Amino acid sequence: MVSFVFRDGEKMESRWTKAALSVLERKVKPGLVPDAVIDPDFERELDELRRELAAEGGSGTARHALLSGLYLCNASLDKSHTLAQSVHDETGSYWHGIMHRMEPDYDNSRYWFRRTGCHPVFRRLAERTAEYLAGPGVMPPAGTAAGKALAQLASRDSWDPFLWIDIVAAQAGGRLGEEGLSAVLHIQWIELTELLDYSYRACFGKSLADR
Repeated sequence: MVSFVFRDGEKMESRWTKAALSVLERKVKPGLVPDAVIDPDFERELDELRRELAAEGGSGTARHALLSGLYLCNASLDKSHTLAQSVHDETGSYWHGIMHRMEPDYDNSRYWFRRTGCHPVFRRLAERTAEYLAGPGVMPPAGTAAGKALAQLASRDSWDPFLWIDIVAAQAGGRLGEEGLSAVLHIQWIELTELLDYSYRACFGKSLADR
């Protein structure tokens, strides 16, 4: 059981931490264009966190962004969207952009990534993606459409969210074939978990890796 220790010494279970860790530990991950919520029971747990946030009043906080991300990792697109709309910063725009990419509404996704700008997770995301694609047996054959697209992504010095939208759209539309599906899904998961950890740190000051 995960718990926080507050300044007064009181210990209480952190449902936020448990929710985020359960996402990282799960085996089922959202598709490029999800067609159903992954875990309805988990969605109900998130609904309870959402009610608590609403009872506190206000909107657009770091916890709203974190909750938007938790919903999105569960393929609960509509609820993620509602929360992301209330967070008027680069992280809210990032979750908003991913959500529209998953709909899929690629033009709307590009709009929100223009509003995101250069997000702090981009550097780490580019590094992890290049490292992953350099692994043995990961990159599709060089002559395939998937191989060419992912080689272009790996060659960039920094993360390019617009190129990534194009690659996801091509994969979801069947233009990259089966060769690229596993790699594209894995890179999307890298993106989701990096942004989830960033959102968590914005709320609680520590990485999920430290929990």
